[in-house]
Amino acid sequence: MMRAEDLFWPVLGAAAVLAGFGLAWFAPDAFWPGLGLAPAVLLLAWAVAFPARATALWLLVVATCPEMWLTDLLRLPDPERIIGLDKAAGLVLVLFCVLRYGSRLHIANPALAYPAMACCTGFGRG
Repeated sequence: MMRAEDLFWPVLGAAAVLAGFGLAWFAPDAFWPGLGLAPAVLLLAWAVAFPARATALWLLVVATCPEMWLTDLLRLPDPERIIGLDKAAGLVLVLFCVLRYGSRLHIANPALAYPAMACCTGFGRG
């Protein structure tokens, strides 16, 4: 007997693929973003289901400096977009971790790193 949890990933994958095909069918100019929709939705769902593993994977990806190699690969004029996406992904993972494991207020909480960095950057820039 199949449980409902066993059907989650196949149904989500099929829905993402159908959404990508629908976007490609009704908006052919958006074919390439639609093609990336299915893996993006599956990756986001995986991050919701396993936020600790997704955080470890995010740390490994960010450690490779994607703002350098992805800027060259996509031929972007400046790396600020990639840096912003890196930080946004980190903030989304923090949100998933807080929703999954609860918020604990203590000095060694890694979720406090982003507000501290934003505060220090704000003071540094005047």
